[in-house]
Amino acid sequence: MQPANEHAVDVLNSLIETTFDSAESYEKAADLARNPRFQEVFKHKAKARLDLAEGLKQAVRNLEGEPVAQGSAAGPLHQGILVLRDKIGRNSDKPLIEEVKLGETFVRYRFERAAQDRDLPLQARTEIDRTFGEVVADHDEISALRDEFG
Repeated sequence: MQPANEHAVDVLNSLIETTFDSAESYEKAADLARNPRFQEVFKHKAKARLDLAEGLKQAVRNLEGEPVAQGSAAGPLHQGILVLRDKIGRNSDKPLIEEVKLGETFVRYRFERAAQDRDLPLQARTEIDRTFGEVVADHDEISALRDEFG
C-alpha cells in the first residue's frame, strides 16, 4: 500500500467506526423512543448508516486496505448516555432526541474534518464528499425533530 493510501485508509476506517457507532446509537434510540414515528425514523437511520459504512468499507478495499468491522470503544458510552437521557425524560422523547442530535453533530464534525483533508487521494475524497452529504441531511432532519419540541 502506498503511504498516501495508508493515511486515507486510516481516515476512512475512523469514519467507518463512527458510522457503526451511529448506527448502533440509532438502534438504541429506536428501542427507547415512545413515539412510533421516532422509532421508525431511528430504525431507518440505523439501516442507512450501515449502508453508508458499506460504501466506506468498499473505498478502503479500493485503496488496498482492510476495513474495520465494528465501531469504536466510545460507541457504547454514547448508547449509555441515550439510556440515561431517556430515563430523565420519563414520558417524553425530547431528551432522547436532544442526545441523538448531539451524536449527529459529532458525526457531522468528523465527516466535515475528513472532507477538508487535502492530503487524501481523490478517490477517498470523492467517497467522503458523497457520504458527507448524507450525514448533513441526517443532521438537519434530526435537528428538525428536535425543533418540534420547541
